[in-house]
Amino acid sequence: MHKLSLALTLSTLLTLTLTNNAQAKCAFSDKVDVWPEAKHTITPNQLILLQAHGSFIASAQDKDVNAKYIFKVTPTKGKTYTIKARFIGNFKGIHKHAVVIQPEKALPVGATVTLTNSKLTKGIPGTSWTVQKSQQAEDPMFTDLNMTSSDHKALGCGPSTHMTYNFKGNFAEDTLALARVSDGENAQTYPVVIEHKSESLTLGRSMCEGAFTFEPKADYFLFFSTWDKEGKKLNLVPKVIDASLKHADK
Repeated sequence: MHKLSLALTLSTLLTLTLTNNAQAKCAFSDKVDVWPEAKHTITPNQLILLQAHGSFIASAQDKDVNAKYIFKVTPTKGKTYTIKARFIGNFKGIHKHAVVIQPEKALPVGATVTLTNSKLTKGIPGTSWTVQKSQQAEDPMFTDLNMTSSDHKALGCGPSTHMTYNFKGNFAEDTLALARVSDGENAQTYPVVIEHKSESLTLGRSMCEGAFTFEPKADYFLFFSTWDKEGKKLNLVPKVIDASLKHADK
């Protein structure tokens, strides 16, 4: 075989092998992630975030899924009873889907709460929490937010792409926020957890899945909103966050 042809053949085989290996790593798990994590504490009006992967995505997109959630409440004294969940919304990511729910009534402090009767709970390894008093004194809000880095890598199943921000705010407890990213024509919206002990936040996706995809060299606008204790979205905070976020390919 001609040396050039041999080299091209080997190069093609190597490319296919690397691509197949990269794609082979994208084995999507059939599971549901829950926040707050099971066995952690929750507040009386806690928002619950469920993120479905694999075969559970179809269940998370079910229009009737809001009728499937029940909180079983075991108080420190008295009989166990149930509280229905209020459906807050669902959000499409890349190869995953998020559902946000909340108990219709405030949960009693000290009680053990279990999420049941859901099409998704069989994908969650335990869904029980203990209720504690909320530490959030006022509506959660960013006081400062600045992008510090970004990256974009082309990979076999899709790009790995991220934007990282430093922030300050009055987050006395972990808070669920709604991030909205727009390039001026298209918008992506997905819930994110703001950890009160953290000072940084990363948005984006891995090769296989994630919340947001950022194209290299594009301008993006980022907006955040948070939910109050009744599950209603608060105004965008702050009103303007860097009017143009330039995504750099590194």
